[in-house]
Amino acid sequence: MKKNNKIAVGVSGGRDSMALLFILAHANQFDEIHALTVNHGLRKEAAKEAQQVAKWVKGWPHVTHTTLKYKGKKPKTKIQEEARNIRYKLLSDYCKKHKIPFLFLAHQADDQRETMLMRLARASGLDGLCGMAPIQAYNDALTLMRPLLDTDRAEITKFCKENDILYIDDPSNEKDAFERVRVRKAGKVLDDLGLVPERFATVSRRLADAREVIDYLVEKVWGYFKVSDKEVRIAWAELEKWPPELLRRVVLRARMHFKLGEGKYPPRREKLEALVADILENENWRGATFAGLKLNKRDGKIPVLIIVKEKA
Repeated sequence: MKKNNKIAVGVSGGRDSMALLFILAHANQFDEIHALTVNHGLRKEAAKEAQQVAKWVKGWPHVTHTTLKYKGKKPKTKIQEEARNIRYKLLSDYCKKHKIPFLFLAHQADDQRETMLMRLARASGLDGLCGMAPIQAYNDALTLMRPLLDTDRAEITKFCKENDILYIDDPSNEKDAFERVRVRKAGKVLDDLGLVPERFATVSRRLADAREVIDYLVEKVWGYFKVSDKEVRIAWAELEKWPPELLRRVVLRARMHFKLGEGKYPPRREKLEALVADILENENWRGATFAGLKLNKRDGKIPVLIIVKEKA
């Protein structure tokens, strides 16, 4: 990464994000570091905590702190998931407005283990079990950077102590109502079984390597399609040659083509599996909608599968 780039850093005030900001600020690689704290408005302490973070980082090299406050309707269900969506929306909008291409996030090895276990509990496929990627395109203009994924919470705590970095302990991290907290509290049992965060980090990298091969094949197959801004089409006889998983990924590739679901969780795999099974096994299949797409079979001299963006 070249010197003089502008970057943004998500800073909650917790030990992980404070350590990450400290490292980036003192690396002397960036002229502008936008430290962004999101106040979801879900806890009354959040405003004071954001002010505290601003005081702590004042004077750090190249750092400017901004609090992003959410003013919309507060979620009452799926609170952590919805808070995540709110957070990413506010952060990405800020980066777009200020033409910042990289957003650094402080997810670390313990977070990765928790994420992979939560996804395993939901019977996720390969993509979900890869966990979080160290470098991830959020959209065409923004890339997410997670440089701490190989570093565990104990190492970060030690680093904060050695460098006199102050941080906030979020009380919501102790609430058993949240799935991630329950998984986190199982950490000691997992450690005793040898399922330490470092092992999960290794598995994540190996699964990501396997996904890279599949992504390569998907792009090759995508080249067989006739693609335009309005539609994607391919001869029906061609897609019948493919294994179901390849067709599933092509459907997801079509969603990317039409820029659907940027920055959001992918559609439920069960629905995608049911769709593809219907396409391949039901001789009378003529069409369906899926996650913003409209798919249909057009008969004629050469039957084709046509995928378009579903009208709002």
